[in-house]
Amino acid sequence: MPKKHSLEKRLAVVLAGLRAEDNIREICKEHGVEVKSYYRWKNAFLDGGKQALGDEDGEPDARVRDLEAENKRLKELVADLSIENHLLK
Repeated sequence: MPKKHSLEKRLAVVLAGLRAEDNIREICKEHGVEVKSYYRWKNAFLDGGKQALGDEDGEPDARVRDLEAENKRLKELVADLSIENHLLK
């Protein structure tokens, strides 16, 4: 089973690699991650920034989940208010 790394660790590894402080193999060795993981994280980061790194199983971090839940709640509220407004007309 693959080892899970925190968002902070993934971000630190990607940023170190982008700064090219050392070669990628050395950076990965220092942080205890596989080279292929670095490249996967780097591509995700370049495509979508810090949020794209989310959880390793593809889940966004807690803040993103909270914002998505709030967005859903607000959409439902707008729908309810639109129906009420339509009925009052």
